[in-house]
Amino acid sequence: MLGAGVLCASGAVCANGLYEQALDAIAMGDTVTAAALLEQLTQQQPNHAGAWLDMAMLYCGAGYTAQALALFDAIEARFAPPPGIVELMAWQRAKGCRGGATHDSARSAMGWGAQLGRGYESNVNQGVRDLNVTLNGAAGPLYLQLTPDYAPRGDGFTALGLDASWPVGQLGTSTWVQWQGQLFDKQRSFDVGAWQLGVTQPWHSQGWRGQLQASASWLDLGGARYQQATGVRASVGPVAGLPPGWQGDVSMGWRDIQYKTVSGFDARWLDVRTAVGYTATNWALQGSAGWQRDTALAVRPGGDRMGWSADVLARWVLQWGGVAELGGTVQNWLDNSPYAAGLIDQQRVQRSSSLRAALVWPAGPQGQWVLEGRQVRSIDNIALFGYDALSLQLGYQWRFGRREP
Repeated sequence: MLGAGVLCASGAVCANGLYEQALDAIAMGDTVTAAALLEQLTQQQPNHAGAWLDMAMLYCGAGYTAQALALFDAIEARFAPPPGIVELMAWQRAKGCRGGATHDSARSAMGWGAQLGRGYESNVNQGVRDLNVTLNGAAGPLYLQLTPDYAPRGDGFTALGLDASWPVGQLGTSTWVQWQGQLFDKQRSFDVGAWQLGVTQPWHSQGWRGQLQASASWLDLGGARYQQATGVRASVGPVAGLPPGWQGDVSMGWRDIQYKTVSGFDARWLDVRTAVGYTATNWALQGSAGWQRDTALAVRPGGDRMGWSADVLARWVLQWGGVAELGGTVQNWLDNSPYAAGLIDQQRVQRSSSLRAALVWPAGPQGQWVLEGRQVRSIDNIALFGYDALSLQLGYQWRFGRREP
């Protein structure tokens, strides 16, 4: 929904069940139902800034100028919105409210975005933590002195990104495509380019909501196709019954992964996750945890593996209009057979963690600066695979047309 993400911690899902129903009604063009749901939500949760703004835009798009202007004034008085939202409302006042349009004309049109950034990464090649490695084989410990080629290599990079989304039909279906690239200054063999294409279908029925999603992705490394994958995912969660401000759902996903430059690593993933979130006026907290099974489609080192992962993300709006973000992810994998019998007689246990901190500040109604730092740490019982990496990036992002809730 237009602007709601900014007021509710830079894109956090600021919705309880009523809000989700309102979004679905707007996606299907039922603005009468959406207005009724948003009005009910603002009565139940007077501090739900996103609902107030969405209702104001809904009235303005329908041509109810007096009601929309009154809501704009109330939003400025109650919530002290950031500069981007203030500019948006000022632009809407100047443009005027005209009937016959939907509440958010951008929602029914294509939306797209772009990003450009510069940064530095300390370990482009995932170089090992220690060049002195001990492997446990059938004949006992094997001590190796790795060449400097296996040491971490740092380099500067340019980050690029493009994405677009557009509605299909009248049932809320949306299609999206995105490309992201990371081009290194010197280590060009590690340049990354990733495409992703998908379609999403939301649904709600008798107190439940969810979505179905299908996607395909392609990953290039050093200018050559490295990996491609296809997958589907389904989620379901309650519309009502949770305390105010809380959301939750359960999802299941499947992915088929093919590696184009290495043999024996094709796999099929199955995962089940549960996610919960809490949204207040100026901050939001989200987390999820899940179980995964990675089934090898050919003979590969370690065979099949099972694992679990968890993540958490906190966002809060700062007094000057910026947004701070702090998040972390942990992943654990366990192979079901020795990694390389006779040479490495260990079942590989891979534990990795990622910590990210970011500062986002608006730059006009359609842009924002993002400063982010990320630390990745891989702790592996086979020392050959353990590594650390640290990256820092400053980027600018543009958003045009349709804006997601």
